Amino acid sequence: MTDDNAESQQPSPAGGETPLDYLLRVMRDPLVSSRRRDAMARSTLAWLHTRPKQTGADEADSEVLRRMEDATASLARKLELLASGGK
Repeated sequence: MTDDNAESQQPSPAGGETPLDYLLRVMRDPLVSSRRRDAMARSTLAWLHTRPKQTGADEADSEVLRRMEDATASLARKLELLASGGK
C-alpha cells in the first residue's frame, strides 16, 4: 500500500470497515456474482499496486521515443515525396 492511500485506509467511524476491507470482502464472497467479484478484484489490484511515479530516466526515455517518432514521420514524408516523383 502506498502512502497516498494510507489515510483512506482508516476505518470509517460509522461502519468500522476500510475501503480495502470492503473490496476484499465482496471479492471473496461466493454468493456475489462473478462479474461483481471480478470488478472488486480489479479495483483491489489498482488500490494495492499503483503505478510508480515517473522518474528522470522515464522522462529521458519518453524524449528518445518522441525523437524517434519525429524521425520516422520525417522519413515517411521523404519516402512519399520520392515515390510520387517529387510532386
